[in-house]
Amino acid sequence: MAVEYILERKRIKNIYIHVKPDGSVLVTAPRYVALAEIERFVELKTDWIEKTRKRLAESPVVPGREYTKEDYNALLGRLNLFLPRYAEMTGLYPSKISIKNMKTRWGSCNPQSRAVHFAVQLTDMPDEFIEYVVLHELCHLKYRGHGVRFWALVERYMPDYKDRRKLSPKPLEDA
Repeated sequence: MAVEYILERKRIKNIYIHVKPDGSVLVTAPRYVALAEIERFVELKTDWIEKTRKRLAESPVVPGREYTKEDYNALLGRLNLFLPRYAEMTGLYPSKISIKNMKTRWGSCNPQSRAVHFAVQLTDMPDEFIEYVVLHELCHLKYRGHGVRFWALVERYMPDYKDRRKLSPKPLEDA
């Protein structure tokens, strides 16, 4: 089964596939890569694309939902249940916390400034998942990427993190 997609050529080094909330697929590729190679790459990723489409369709996160000041405040209250505990446990303290409307990530971290940002969309998620995202982002204060040491640190403080990740209705690009 061939996947329909929109192709964008850019000055980049790798081929990327993005499944949008409406299920459409955007492929971004370097200008020099042959169309046949892009087609092969998309074909190799067909299972992932379909799995992602299914997960997005079942998502409790409502695309285009307007978040209110109350949503931001409610999420901040929930984050404050977990942030102090995991910061104390890990010894990893952020310099700044913020809540933003993010389209593709549950959270992000800038290890240099030690700023941690959380997606307001977490408002719609269960506490177990929010707790995981908090720990995940704090661990990025120590390890930038998602290498073996990063995941070992997450697992040390949350042995069931893999189960909690499965609570996400969409693939996580960072958290």
